Amino acid sequence: APTKVQSRSPGKKKQREFNQADVEHAIVDLAQQRQAQPQPRKPGRRSARDRGTDVSALPIQTPSFDTA
Repeated sequence: APTKVQSRSPGKKKQREFNQADVEHAIVDLAQQRQAQPQPRKPGRRSARDRGTDVSALPIQTPSFDTA
């Protein structure tokens, strides 16, 4: 039991630093991974998703603008 309590104490202290520092690091990591993913690594998966979003957003905004 004492081993678990001691292990939890440092874990809580580390979680505080891990929250602020890791959150920023995770955001940068995600942003870098997202920008690096479209590269010729997985064009089949990323291309299909990127194309679908772009094509979906373009035609939806085009008629909206024309009507407005």
